[in-house]
Amino acid sequence: MGAAVTRIVDLFSEGKEVFLGMDPTTHKPIVVWVNKLNSFETQEARADANARRSERMHALGQPNAPEKLGFDAEVAPLTQEMLAQRIVESKGDEIYLDVINDIETDPEWRERRDRMERLPSLLDDSGAAEDDPRRETLHQDQVDWLKAISEGQAKRQAEVLRDAMELTREELLAQLWDRYRQRETLDVFIGERKATALYFAMRECEAVDVGTSVEQPEWDHAGCDHSKRLLTERKEVYALPDPVVEKCSAALDAMTIGTRAAGNSAAPSSSSGSSEPASAEAEDSTPSTPEATSPEPPTS
Repeated sequence: MGAAVTRIVDLFSEGKEVFLGMDPTTHKPIVVWVNKLNSFETQEARADANARRSERMHALGQPNAPEKLGFDAEVAPLTQEMLAQRIVESKGDEIYLDVINDIETDPEWRERRDRMERLPSLLDDSGAAEDDPRRETLHQDQVDWLKAISEGQAKRQAEVLRDAMELTREELLAQLWDRYRQRETLDVFIGERKATALYFAMRECEAVDVGTSVEQPEWDHAGCDHSKRLLTERKEVYALPDPVVEKCSAALDAMTIGTRAAGNSAAPSSSSGSSEPASAEAEDSTPSTPEATSPEPPTS
């Protein structure tokens, strides 16, 4: 099944079974049904996440918060230049996205990006040879793409560093502390949203493997209706083993491809003190430094 067809199927899928292993007592497969969230459940997950994030933001705002005292102790020996460099590092993801946006405002680059995204599959479909000149052109496009990003990042990092060096020490510390709070509370938001989402999504499943291959099971859901939640209370999510959370979260994410692809609207704003959703959803990670950012050329 092609990638495009797979995305369409996933978009309209109502759920997906997740195989967790064999029951050592009954020797039967342990399967959980992960149900696609409806609009109410999605809003509830977001509301829980916003509430918890707001609570965490308030706690970090207290003058004697342990995190603030630790932050103050950590930055005390840093010079002005070291603090400015930390500002640059904390903006790694923002710089990368700004560079991508700048590049793609150029009509020529938009055309080349489209070519990089679509040409590989078109060449494969037509049976083009490995030494086909069009493949060499594609390779050069990818090299130029990465070079443009690298040069753009270096230029933007220098600009951010120059601006940061013009700030007072107090202004630098205030910016760094605010970015710490945003990053810390964003992690809380993501974790709480996931917990509520899994509470709603995980359902009892009596699927039977009717396939002939252990590697590729074929699940028969004739005895299932997937209406009963697996968990009776939300807090039970926190007691689940990490592999279970990871597998079920991955299945749920795969069914909500439209959210990220359409602008990733479920995450909070990065503006100070805000706990409302904004137009850019963060992934389950904190911003990387410029050195850690690894731009990839578009591929099909």
